[in-house]
Amino acid sequence: MKKIKVIGLGKLFQVIHLPNLLKFFSITSCCDPRIELLNKFRSKLKINLYTTNIKEFFKTNKVSFIFICSSRAASYKILNQAINSKKTIFCEKPAIFNLEDANKINLKMKSNKQVKFGYMTRYDPSVIFLKKYLIKNKKKLDINKIIFTLSNNSFYDHNQKLNYIRTDEKNDFKFSKVKYPKFIKNKTKIMYHVFLNRYSHVINMVNFFFNKIQPVSMNFDDIYNYRLEAKYKKTKIFMNCNNKTKYLFKIHIFLSDNFEIICNLNKPTKAYSSEIIFVRNKKEKKNRFKKKNIFYEEVKNITNKNDFSATYIKDVIKDLSLVRDFWHLIN
Repeated sequence: MKKIKVIGLGKLFQVIHLPNLLKFFSITSCCDPRIELLNKFRSKLKINLYTTNIKEFFKTNKVSFIFICSSRAASYKILNQAINSKKTIFCEKPAIFNLEDANKINLKMKSNKQVKFGYMTRYDPSVIFLKKYLIKNKKKLDINKIIFTLSNNSFYDHNQKLNYIRTDEKNDFKFSKVKYPKFIKNKTKIMYHVFLNRYSHVINMVNFFFNKIQPVSMNFDDIYNYRLEAKYKKTKIFMNCNNKTKYLFKIHIFLSDNFEIICNLNKPTKAYSSEIIFVRNKKEKKNRFKKKNIFYEEVKNITNKNDFSATYIKDVIKDLSLVRDFWHLIN
């Protein structure tokens, strides 16, 4: 079994990533600023090498893989140091909060391209099917409008008792600090933070399907609810980001000749069935996909160098460029 080092042992890592990670990797060392959590975690998994010190973490234990699931405030500096190790790296999103830092990471990564970022929705079988379908039929499909909708409420299944180690510690690394873009005003920092943390999945998905889209407008009701409009050539692109319903990611494509394609993605924290619905002249044809845990697919592909669904630093730069352009419309 391949060996991996882990930094960041909180709820997301333990509940979502750990069960999948242990199917492919043996955790040989771990790091977290919360001492009690660190001790309980390493004791439970019988990990001999553990530390609260980042520099010490990167010095010890020669392995080929590093898994970063730290706080949003700490991830950029951790990633910046991890790249020096020239290892294969997985880093949860959003690891980087501004375009300038993303470009700095890109320059450092000239010798290490095997760094992936945690946008799991791209691993959904219906998304992969839809992407390949649009590529294959590019010349004969006339897309008039496409609507991306993400309701990011109730991410965890509250009907299920979550089994993970929790402590009352609130410590983060001393160096932890969110680096906002310089143009973001103080009064909109919390909005920017929430948007990037919750809804960068929408931006990432739009960029998965289109290149060089142009922002048109950005409106919001509050820090959790946004409406964005953009265009790609003659295609209108709408992005609805809200917390009004249970978790749902939907892609609705309107084409000429009374043809529509709908992609429905349900809650990703458990194995589920997603679907593609073809609607022609109001008649539906459904394509159901086998149950897959997309977090499992994400972890399984960490070592895959020909990963169709992966988000690399070039994609993060593309995402942050688009976020910047939208934010300039309201900031």
